[in-house]
Amino acid sequence: MGVKNISDNKVELIGQIYKRLTEINEAGKKAVVMIDEVQMLNSKEIMEEFRGLLNMETQDGKLVNLIFFGLPELEDILSLDEPLKQRVAVRIKLTSYAEENTRDYIMHRLNIAGCDTNIFTDEAISLIYRYSNGIPRVINTICDNALLEGYLFKHAVIDESIIKTVAIDLGFNPQP
Repeated sequence: MGVKNISDNKVELIGQIYKRLTEINEAGKKAVVMIDEVQMLNSKEIMEEFRGLLNMETQDGKLVNLIFFGLPELEDILSLDEPLKQRVAVRIKLTSYAEENTRDYIMHRLNIAGCDTNIFTDEAISLIYRYSNGIPRVINTICDNALLEGYLFKHAVIDESIIKTVAIDLGFNPQP
């Protein structure tokens, strides 16, 4: 967040953070801290520190907004500090994609990467869905490995045989 000369003393560090957040606020900006894999922070003390950050405010409101990302276990981690859990204003739980959404997701990711052609066959996408059960992280893993496999074997199109090979190598079982 731009805090300079970070103190080793916790009280001084909190003061430095407060000062920096105030500067950001006075500049007409909002401080947003995004933290991924929060379920890995399995500590009541850490959750209390987050709550302490949320207590920093001015008459105009909070000085910082926290956005937590994590697996379903995140809810249990938040429960370590009930007052923090009660401060969560918005919860969004992602569900698995349907097969059509899986296709759209793969196409979107390819497009973002600069690919404007469909390099996965329809059958390959169906298999990706079956092996991933529509879970985006697993879809990414299968596709990344399939693209590497296709590159290594100089395949311009990723077909179901590549998906089966990759899925077996990764230890995935197809869903019915």
